[in-house]
Amino acid sequence: MSNKIINFSPGPSKLPEDVLLQVQRELLDYHGTGISVMEMSHRSPEFMKIVTDAQQNIRHLLNIPSDYTILFMAGGGTGQFAAVPLNLMSSTGKAVYLNTGTWSSKAAKEASKYGQVIEIKPDFKSLSNDIKWDLDEDVSYFYYCANETVHGIELPFIPDTYGIPLVADILYVMALVFQWISEQGGVKVMEQRSAAKSQIVYEVIDNSNGFYSCPVPTSVRSRVNIPFRILDGNEDLEKQFVDEAKRRNMIQLKGHRSVGGIRASLYNAVTVDEVSSLAAFMNDFMKSKSQ
Repeated sequence: MSNKIINFSPGPSKLPEDVLLQVQRELLDYHGTGISVMEMSHRSPEFMKIVTDAQQNIRHLLNIPSDYTILFMAGGGTGQFAAVPLNLMSSTGKAVYLNTGTWSSKAAKEASKYGQVIEIKPDFKSLSNDIKWDLDEDVSYFYYCANETVHGIELPFIPDTYGIPLVADILYVMALVFQWISEQGGVKVMEQRSAAKSQIVYEVIDNSNGFYSCPVPTSVRSRVNIPFRILDGNEDLEKQFVDEAKRRNMIQLKGHRSVGGIRASLYNAVTVDEVSSLAAFMNDFMKSKSQ
């Protein structure tokens, strides 16, 4: 593709180029139907096959047992903050929320409109899979956000809730992305790439002698959303960094408005080579400002 841009957006995030090209090819005439997928009836056999393929691919990727149903729902994440308690809070009206950042905090606030919310604010330095949660038997569900995109906090394990239902905040194009992940080697390969990509950026940060800093404890650093500051929050330099990166065709690096700074989001479609380009720019920028 011409004028190649490296998109580090936290969302909507970068899509695999192969998927974009397939969408482009099929946009005007989907599989010989003579109509666009955007015009297709949601009850047509062609559209139902898109949904079925998406379900089969995600079931295969995540090893979802056949006795579990996969439900695709309309609306964004914020809408689900209300949908979860409205559907899952029992007559006891009690739920536990693990508050690790912006999104789990917003979810807990919304859920409190519908019942009693017990918030757990963990000490990240001692957070591990061995922790024993003090959960009442009448708790309807346990809610957590696996990856807090604003603060760059990722839980490296799935909480053991001792049988209490666990809620984790974790369609055509979706089906194609699932297919692409399978063709790339599945979840295991994506996990390995994610670890490799994040390590490239964290190494630059940790070896910068304080020029760059990440506010997140090492044990819960996200492999996908990496927030960092320059000289402990020099906003002038951070603006220069974002502007210069854009001139080098690297976009969407500005941090979330609630925390500021810089954030690089390394979703699956972002390649190792693109992350290496970011790391090279980070080193060049640091050298130019340290002279």
